[in-house]
Amino acid sequence: MSVSVWMLFCTGIMAACCVACSGDESGRAAVAEQQAVLRAHKQPTLDETIAIMRKVYDWQMVEIAKPEHKTSPTDWVRGAFLTGVMGAYEATKDDAYLSGAMRLCEANQWKPGPRPRHADDHCIGQTYIGIYLLKRDPKMIAPLRATFDKMMADPKPGRVDWWWCDSFYMAPPAFAMMSEATGDRKYID
Repeated sequence: MSVSVWMLFCTGIMAACCVACSGDESGRAAVAEQQAVLRAHKQPTLDETIAIMRKVYDWQMVEIAKPEHKTSPTDWVRGAFLTGVMGAYEATKDDAYLSGAMRLCEANQWKPGPRPRHADDHCIGQTYIGIYLLKRDPKMIAPLRATFDKMMADPKPGRVDWWWCDSFYMAPPAFAMMSEATGDRKYID
């Protein structure tokens, strides 16, 4: 499977999840467009793939701004979404993705979620660090770094912290990125 088909497939999954949560017509249209391309068995062009990614991103940004949006701005749902947004920025260099991610992170004051040892509340840190690596503003990682340092200063045995499979998507990448951002191997050793 080519990179563009894979990106389209992933975008379609994201759109399908968004539609499943809301039932919104614009989300349905994005899913239908993605499905039509796959049904036609034609390989989408890079431009087609990027256009569909952008439609899904634009739709999702509108949805999360609505007052009835129920997820926390620092939970795993927002964190996982923003890792995709940063991936879209890295792939396209479209500043809309980066500025959207920055707006959401600034609204969080660059803080992780409220549970200091919970991987779901570390996921958002991947985006904080990703933006930090581009902008180099220490305030972007300071609260997350303090949370990680406190957690590491009080290690827990066994399955106390990251015991479910998704946790390995949520937290370890943030720790590895923190090591890259700070030059301190303690986050990966």
